[in-house]
Amino acid sequence: MNPRSIGLWLLLILFLTTSALATQTQVPGASTTEMPDLVVYNGVLYIFYNNLGSGVYYQTSSNGTTWSGASAVPSTQTVYKSPAAAVFNNKIYLCYRHNAGGAGSGIFMVNMDSGGNWSGETEFKPGGFGIIARGDPAIAAFSSKLYLAYTLDSPIEVRFASSTDGSTFGAAVTLPSAISNSGPAAYAFSSLLYIFWRNTGDANKYATVQAAGGVSGPFSPGGSTSYEPHATVHGSALYLIYRGASSNNLYTRFTINGSSWSSESDTGADSSKGPGGTSFGGSLWLTYKGVSSNTVYVNNL
Repeated sequence: MNPRSIGLWLLLILFLTTSALATQTQVPGASTTEMPDLVVYNGVLYIFYNNLGSGVYYQTSSNGTTWSGASAVPSTQTVYKSPAAAVFNNKIYLCYRHNAGGAGSGIFMVNMDSGGNWSGETEFKPGGFGIIARGDPAIAAFSSKLYLAYTLDSPIEVRFASSTDGSTFGAAVTLPSAISNSGPAAYAFSSLLYIFWRNTGDANKYATVQAAGGVSGPFSPGGSTSYEPHATVHGSALYLIYRGASSNNLYTRFTINGSSWSSESDTGADSSKGPGGTSFGGSLWLTYKGVSSNTVYVNNL
């Protein structure tokens, strides 16, 4: 069998194994009006969410179905919209916008070590300068650095900055032709950092960042969305997860070579906002709020 045929078979297998949705599980006690996020840390699944404007809360699970009680993340009472999570240097890092009473506000960060100790809140200042963002920021570890991607409020463009220590960030880099009214998504795959965004016409777009700093794009994975997209790696594939532009349906697309994308697959889940997701226990897991409620759900594909 030639390499192209092997690649097509892998795409078919991945499509068949991620096109059916298992029964959704409600995360007990979790409520949000925004997008929750998932991250795996030391073999445990963590969910983070904006607890109805009272701060970032989190819960943990060893199997994705049985969850701990909710705990508040200290110093996050002024969170606005949705938090994003990533693991870097054996710590969980969260980023989120402050509630400044308007559409635009600054980005702040906290982190938790393996002992469960949370740091104080620090402001994200690329190149030493505070910024005003719109939409939700994204955070990802790539090539021994922590990357934070965001949509600047004015001018409206998608940018990113990186840090070797998780606190001091270099100057921001603007992605080419990346204009969005929403925040981006970011995830490392196949020696590149992928940054996705919803463009002004609702189409999904992305660019790639090399470890040395080179940027390529924009490219189109297909599909469109009305909220922030989400990205994660599961198995040998990079997944783009998003809410439809004209429906509550949550969809996935994936690539195994970093450039050729599968067709759109309906997960069977619905939400009034965008989803989060991660790979855990051999399955691709989604998290999202309900369509007409603030209930938080998880689901494994």
